[in-house]
Amino acid sequence: MNAWRKTLTAAGRPQTRAEELLVETAPARRILHVDMDAFFASVEQKDDPTLRGRPLIVAGSEKARGVVAAASYEARAHGIRSAMPTSRALRLCPQVLRVPPRHERYHSISSEIADVLRSFTDRIEPLSLDESYLDLTECCLSRRTSLQTVAREVKQAVREKTGLTASAGGGPNKLVAKIASDLCKPDGLLVVAPARVRDFLHPLAIERLWGVGPVTARRLQAMGIRTIGDLATRDPRHVEGQLGRLGIELHGLALGIDERDVVTFHETRSISAETTFATDQGTREPVAAMIASLASEVAERLDHHGFAARTITLKIRYPDFTTVSRSCSFESRLLNASELTARALELLGRTEFPQRAIRLVGVGAAGLVDAERPVQLTLPFDSYCDAPRISPSPSASATPPREPSPSASATTPHEPSPSATTPHEPSPSASATTPHEPSPSPSATTPHEPSPRLAQTAQT
Repeated sequence: MNAWRKTLTAAGRPQTRAEELLVETAPARRILHVDMDAFFASVEQKDDPTLRGRPLIVAGSEKARGVVAAASYEARAHGIRSAMPTSRALRLCPQVLRVPPRHERYHSISSEIADVLRSFTDRIEPLSLDESYLDLTECCLSRRTSLQTVAREVKQAVREKTGLTASAGGGPNKLVAKIASDLCKPDGLLVVAPARVRDFLHPLAIERLWGVGPVTARRLQAMGIRTIGDLATRDPRHVEGQLGRLGIELHGLALGIDERDVVTFHETRSISAETTFATDQGTREPVAAMIASLASEVAERLDHHGFAARTITLKIRYPDFTTVSRSCSFESRLLNASELTARALELLGRTEFPQRAIRLVGVGAAGLVDAERPVQLTLPFDSYCDAPRISPSPSASATPPREPSPSASATTPHEPSPSATTPHEPSPSASATTPHEPSPSPSATTPHEPSPRLAQTAQT
């Protein structure tokens, strides 16, 4: 611990609370980030030996405007990357081989990898089919061995089980582990000791820091911050003044502080499906048919997970790659494909289609709730609160109640008006930008206040 403390300052004492946290928490955990190497492409090369050593992409057809899901390292040498249009990949490397995705096969291999990882710890946070965080603290302590040793065993066990290679990065937190695995690809292993965290991080470009995208990177560079070390040496108050709360968080990360836990469970917040048309679509029929198909897929997945949705989102992309979305929330729950389709088609009417053709369309469901949970109904209390309520005087209370006259008996309680029973629908202008819950009716927000006249009568 003393050696670790001396790495922080020349005087051997931390100067800020952030550095104190680094001293207190950094050596405690052993976090490993495991990332399979070119996973989809590697599975295809494993299953078909004739593909090994050759540039390969797992992608949709260029005729159907497919994109690259994965590229072998031989293909990456030609500049091909994931998410690149297939047509561009073929231009960069005309001899590249293309195979269509086999998602069921990738899920099967991913399950085998998960079984291997669980043999070391149950503290696993899956990020995707081929990427996970492992908290190996208890494993290392119980075995009295180093993270380096356990990480090497993990890599070997994955190779023996699947025939595939994985890169692994280790450190005292998730930030360091992820950067380490990225830097040692392919088939590498890099474990950063707690005492070496700053030496490891500070020479790296600021874009390596978690949470720094292109926009934030440009803002930091405008401040003269180009490396993680540059950020670490700045006054955190100055960084906060420029970037707000994000600046404080990034400054802490630059010091190597990352207290994020390895989360073993993530709540599903939305379910969506989308597709790219082979050619731009400017007529309603094919677009409506595709929306119905996507809504059916989303409905099946909602049913599989036992969810219902309160918000639906329609996503479209125009030929110039401008992407827009339209969302709407509802009091009632959306359960089946027909409901999702109807709502999505309503949202389509709030786009520039068909004046502008569509390249891509997607349907999403959010505001997920348990499909079996009882629904709380809204009762029309307002209509009854409007009826006069006058407390009887003491003298009147001694008088027996009179029989209602025929004219009085003909009087019936007020029937709720349509506005009192029908939930408010969200306005199109509001729901077109961000999903939100529709405003409740007045009866759901505040109790009915009696008029001053009635209140005065009640006091008499």
